[in-house]
Amino acid sequence: MTDLGTNPLEDTQSDAALAYAKERQDNIRTFVRTNPDYYIKNFDKIGMSARFTPTFNLFAGLFGPIWFGARGLWAWALSFLILEALAFVQISRGLFGDLAADAMARIASIENTLELRRQQLAAAIESGSDRVDAFKRTVESLEANIGGIRDEAAALAAQGPSIAMTGLSVPRCCIIAFRIAMKSCHLFQRTVILDWSASIA
Repeated sequence: MTDLGTNPLEDTQSDAALAYAKERQDNIRTFVRTNPDYYIKNFDKIGMSARFTPTFNLFAGLFGPIWFGARGLWAWALSFLILEALAFVQISRGLFGDLAADAMARIASIENTLELRRQQLAAAIESGSDRVDAFKRTVESLEANIGGIRDEAAALAAQGPSIAMTGLSVPRCCIIAFRIAMKSCHLFQRTVILDWSASIA
């Protein structure tokens, strides 16, 4: 059997491989503009494996819309800006919002009515009116309503932390899903950069 030598696809030190690697690095530098060495290292790491390769970008995680905008990915920047604005509303609502305000206002209104009905009941008892039973039923009904509304107010107030956690988790889940989609399609490295470099060639 004759020795055919090194497989040209595996020879990373050939002139063609070195020229391709240099052109690829130049394209990445032109595309990302800032911190190209970080992206070259990560793209090499992603390109060396056919499987999903986890990476983490702190600035993309913390400043998603700004990071997307800085990279010229305006559709994603706008989408995540809207999503994160909604998330901040949920976080603020969960941490600082008075979720039980409507229920407490109804309780205050019913308590005023209840006080009036108790006075009417006391006056009916004193005068020996035939409406005493009607006033008693009204007072009992209002007291039962206040108890139910107090339970509802307590349940609404207890929802604050879960609403805040929803606000914290939704954008991060979307970013994770986006990154998985980008990795599985190899869109960020193989399609976007190669299409972009082909368009400027």
